[in-house]
Amino acid sequence: MDAKAVAVLAAGSPPPRAVVGRAVNTKVSDRAVKVVVSVTERVAYEVRQTVEPLGFSVRFFNSSQRFDRAHFGSGDTMVRDVRWTQEDGEVVRLDVDTHLQWGWGYAAGYDESGNFFLEIRRPPDLTRGDNVLAGRKVVIDPGHGPEASAVGPLGTTERDVNLAIGFALEGLLAGEGAEVALTRRNVDGPGLGDRPWIAYEAKGDIFVSIHNNALPVTADPAETPRGYMHFYYHPQSRRLAEAVTAAYHSRHPDLPDEGLRWGDLAVCRGTFMPAILTESAYVILPEQEEKLKSPSYQKRLAGSLLEGIREFLKDYQRLQKRLPEERAAAAGR
Repeated sequence: MDAKAVAVLAAGSPPPRAVVGRAVNTKVSDRAVKVVVSVTERVAYEVRQTVEPLGFSVRFFNSSQRFDRAHFGSGDTMVRDVRWTQEDGEVVRLDVDTHLQWGWGYAAGYDESGNFFLEIRRPPDLTRGDNVLAGRKVVIDPGHGPEASAVGPLGTTERDVNLAIGFALEGLLAGEGAEVALTRRNVDGPGLGDRPWIAYEAKGDIFVSIHNNALPVTADPAETPRGYMHFYYHPQSRRLAEAVTAAYHSRHPDLPDEGLRWGDLAVCRGTFMPAILTESAYVILPEQEEKLKSPSYQKRLAGSLLEGIREFLKDYQRLQKRLPEERAAAAGR
């Protein structure tokens, strides 16, 4: 959340209480459809997302509702319906149904007028050519930077390997016609909480945070096979994590598959685009560290990430070609 959107009350102040409503409107732009709800106070809220079909439930706490109208903007091809209910004496729930199956990102908060907004991002139009990577904006986050990272027995630092894989992936993506932004290009870099905001400001379509693994000093490295794992947080990101995991499974028989993971990780919690965190191998295991030091193996890992991203986009291209609602909602149509 932007710090400018936070108002600090004096000590002992009662929590604000809001009337949610009267009106809810949808506002259409080339990049998104924004659901705007009038509220009398900026109260705490929670957004929950579902996919297949794509929908949202927003809960306003310490609130009561007084809706009496809804206006759907001209040309709104995304929002199917908006409903509301008083769940109990303290919670108002707003449900937003869409015509879509997949989610490509959203933002929520209060605008300068004090209205609540839920901005639902349009999907990219992948029906215009065979190369699904052309014109896509991929934000690569080489994990760590100024802060400490894992160090292998041969002296290899995780942050340096992450950056090398990031550079290799940047080159491969650029060669396919994608636009690429990196959150860092040297040993320095932004703080952890700033990285999702960098991706948002870059208007990325996909966010990939590149890491390599370690273990606590008390863990037994031989207790279970150690290899790769990939994390997601929001439902909109799971298919991307699944596609990258599948690419590693087919291209890296030398590494054990530790499975798909849900994780409450800062860089995955950004809602603005599908976002995953990858753990390719263990820098603290000598045989895997030896591989991670090799530029050719770094490029091989980058190639696996590329193929996972490509297959994720191809899956959506097939869906978009099959379903007219997905095509109608695409950005730039």
